[in-house]
Amino acid sequence: MKMEQDNHVPQVFPDVIGTLAYYQYRHDNFIARNPSILPPSYYLGYGMKYAIRFQEETRKKLSSNGQKWTDEVMVNLQLLMENRLSQPDGVAFERNAQALRKFGFSSHIEAYWNESGEVPLYRLGMSDLVIILFAPDFRDLIRFESLKQIAIVMRKLLMCQLRK
Repeated sequence: MKMEQDNHVPQVFPDVIGTLAYYQYRHDNFIARNPSILPPSYYLGYGMKYAIRFQEETRKKLSSNGQKWTDEVMVNLQLLMENRLSQPDGVAFERNAQALRKFGFSSHIEAYWNESGEVPLYRLGMSDLVIILFAPDFRDLIRFESLKQIAIVMRKLLMCQLRK
């Protein structure tokens, strides 16, 4: 029974979704289930790093709409990760640090766009958009995957402006 339990990605406790504790939980939970495998660096090296940055630093600089957007995006990112981990191949997926990182990055556009949220990205003012854009470390911003995301989001924002 213990072996079978170790092979399943457990459902996360709902009270950690939308909090900074989520990424530490995911990291610790991985170690508990996979004691002989290094945990994916994405959880603490990227997810936790930027959750802290956005919640404790960037959020203070944003308008009330920008703050609401930040809160909604954190939930979006964590729910997208949970949905992916709950797939039939979730255990193997999580053990592949590169695949998990790639997924984490690919989920950013949907999460940031926040179409179903109270405050979609396109409803934010220019000052909020600039603050959000420059919140990540420069070395993370200039990575190909980041530049690609920025270009996609900018195109979407431009299309929204043209429709007005």
